[in-house]
Amino acid sequence: MTQTREWLRRAAAVTVAAGVALTGAPVGAASAAAPLTAGVVCYAEGAGSFICWVGIAGGTAPYSTVWSGASFSEVYTTGASGKCTPGRAYTVSATVTDTAAGRVVDPAYFVCRGGPPI
Repeated sequence: MTQTREWLRRAAAVTVAAGVALTGAPVGAASAAAPLTAGVVCYAEGAGSFICWVGIAGGTAPYSTVWSGASFSEVYTTGASGKCTPGRAYTVSATVTDTAAGRVVDPAYFVCRGGPPI
């Protein structure tokens, strides 16, 4: 989990610094007419932990993200991680807002896993 968190922290820092979303598309490169979109993916790592990413496109950069639906230990604009109860199903949502007041909410679903981290 520690390596995953470190990767998530670094990916978020690089994403913001380079102006690139996790989808690989340049952040803010889309025309002003392009709608703001976001896609969330969450992954249960085992040992009662999870990690989520959000790909952001369109809208007007910079973006802010509010994560909900679980207990998060780390949150960034493009990712979050935390602890979960093994066997329990979760719906995690990322609410992404751009500077032009565009707002989109995207959910992801996962079932928390017990056992050793994978």
